[in-house]
Formats: sequence, C-alpha cells, structure tokens
Amino acid sequence: MAQVTIDFGIDLGTTNSVISVSRNGEIEVIDNAQQKATPSMVFIDKKGKMHRGKSVMSQLGRPSTAVDVALEFKRVMGQDSPHSFEAAGRVMSPEELSAEILKELRAAAEHRFVEPPRAAVITIPAMFELPQNEATSRAAKLAGFEQVILLQEPVAAATAYGYQSESDKAYWLVYDFGGGTFDVSIVSVRDGQLAVVKHGGDNYLGGADFDRLIVDQCILPSILSQFDLASMTSSGGDDRLTKGRLAVLRPIAEEVKKALSRHDFEEICREEVFDDDSGTPVDVELALTRQAFEDMIRPKVEASIEMTKQLMADKGMSAGDFEKVLLVGGTTFIPLVREAVSQIGIPVSLEIDPMTVVSYGAAVFASSQRLPKDLIDAAPVAAGGASVILEHELVTKDPTPVV
Repeated sequence: MAQVTIDFGIDLGTTNSVISVSRNGEIEVIDNAQQKATPSMVFIDKKGKMHRGKSVMSQLGRPSTAVDVALEFKRVMGQDSPHSFEAAGRVMSPEELSAEILKELRAAAEHRFVEPPRAAVITIPAMFELPQNEATSRAAKLAGFEQVILLQEPVAAATAYGYQSESDKAYWLVYDFGGGTFDVSIVSVRDGQLAVVKHGGDNYLGGADFDRLIVDQCILPSILSQFDLASMTSSGGDDRLTKGRLAVLRPIAEEVKKALSRHDFEEICREEVFDDDSGTPVDVELALTRQAFEDMIRPKVEASIEMTKQLMADKGMSAGDFEKVLLVGGTTFIPLVREAVSQIGIPVSLEIDPMTVVSYGAAVFASSQRLPKDLIDAAPVAAGGASVILEHELVTKDPTPVV
C-alpha cells in the first residue's frame, strides 16, 4: 500500500535527537548506530570530512579536536551565532548544523526502510518564537525533507501518552528537563484535542550545566592542584587550549552524573586525558557521592520547580487541577529531580521513556498528517479495479474508528 501519511516524527534536541516512525498502528524508535538517541554534535576534520552524531564522540578525547566540536547549537537557533571549525576553515550557522543532525536521522531511517523519508514532523520547544521556528524549517529543507510540520514538544509528549484520560476535560503538566533546556507547559485535554495553554522555562538550564558544575567544583580543583596548568586557571578561559581541555573533561563529568543516577557513589580514573603545560600527562581521578552531587545541583533543580510553581500560579491553578505530570528529557532520570517533581503533589507518569517520548509522540501525530498529493507514490491498480482514498479523521480518541 502506498504511504499517504507523513509517519516520521523527530525530536531535534539540544544534546540528543531521536527519530521515530508509525507503522501499522505501532510506533518504532529507529536505532542509529545501535542506539536510540543521536548526539546533537557536528565536527569537521582538517581534511574537510563531516562527522555527525555518535561518530563525533571520539573527537572529544583530544583538546585539539574537542575544541572544534559544535554542540548545543539549538540554544542559539535563529540567531546570528555561527560556529567556526578552525582546523577545516569552515563556518556554519545553527540551522546548518541542525540540518546535519537531521541528515543523520534521515540516513538512519533510510538504513531501516531503504528509502529516505521525504517528510517529517519535527518538534520545537513551546518557547520557540518565529525566528527559531523558521530556522528549524529551513534546516529541514537543507536536510532534504520536502515537507515539514512543526509540533510543540509538550504537545508531542502529551500525544505519546494518548488521548485517553480519566476525563474528557483535564490538564496535564509537562516537565521537560533536557540536556540543554528546561521547559514546563500546561497542556489542556479537551475532547481528544491537545493544546499548550501556558508555558515557561529557561533556554539556558539543562543537564549540561550539571556537567559543568562537576568540572568546575570537582575535577578542576583536583587537577589544578596536582599538575602544571597555569594557563587553565578557571573554566572561563577563552583561549583555544583551555576550551579544548574543558571539552575533554565534560564527557567525563557526564559519565559520573549518569552513574550517580543509579548508584550512591561513583569513583573513576581516566589516565592521560591531556598533557599539562610541562608535557606531563594529566590523570583525572574523581570520587563523588550522590549526596554531594545533589547538594551541588540542588539550586538549579529548585529553580526549575519554582518556575513550575510560578507557571501554575500565573494560570491560577494548583496541584489538584492536574490529572498528571509527564516527565520528559534525560535530566529527569536524576533521583533528586524526580523527588522534587513528586513534591509538587501531582501524580507522576513514567510509562514512556523520557528520552524518546517526544519523538514517539511526534510519530503518532505524523500518522495523522496526510502527505501532499505530489509526494504520494500512486499504488498500482489491477485491471478492472479502482483506487479509493478515504477522507476521515486519522487520529481520534477511538483507536479503531469505524469507516
């Protein structure tokens, strides 16, 4: 049967991106290099070769290449904030970098289904305004998509949980704490229709900021006291060498952060991460308890909760007005974050992986969006037969509508 609906949904994230597809009523999160999430990173080597996603991770192991890695460019989407790949002598805008990530996701879909998708639903933060939205659309066109529909991330997350709720009239709270941004939205559910009625957040608050805290407060003090690093006096250095060294340290901090979501204590030793000013290899040894980590990040977690409570207050709502809160984003795996959210007093839903829920919902929505006629490959019609197109609501509260 010819494909008549868009079917592909993409979560174009600040630190990780995901693509999903709707097939025969089921949603599949498409693997890319044997993992669900694709790092939103781009690197161009000195020979001009483009590296995207997981393949960039190896470049973070050396200051000379790590300094050129482009990441977190979603934070400046729609702005005149180009990234310079000095070794390659190239400069790219945030939307051009985003296009490379979309190309990577499109290639993953092509690997899975032979044909690359020609259209997709791409999610955007509720806080995005016209310049960011237009830049996202342009990025999709640069990536080869012939049609793109933009969908707000909280609506996508709510769509993933389906239209079935305990009431035909309800409010859901979407608490989205990703790697690069924090967004909180109030979503109304009315007769199967979802809408963001109020939103807030901070485009410069995310899990990556927790990684920087570990670097600044734990790793840097340790290595500065042991090695000759006079040129690296703080995390705010602007020189290329300091930036490269810090870029090498942050993945180490991220590894510790993730481990402390599962364990009460984590100890690591990374040998010869780079050379100090005298040429001596620098070893990073770190032992950190979950309690110490939580004390470190608590102010930022509390800031997210205060923004959430303020949003509810601005709308004149309390915890009892909400049916549930949906957790979105990798930072919501941190126990302190989940504990803080639960204390708001709204039932927390965890049925769908917070890392893939937005892409999942985007694919559900995409299954309700018809492809333009010029993108539909006509199905062959047998002699004496006829071709029929059914015009009906493709996504409703009833999963098996009568046609």
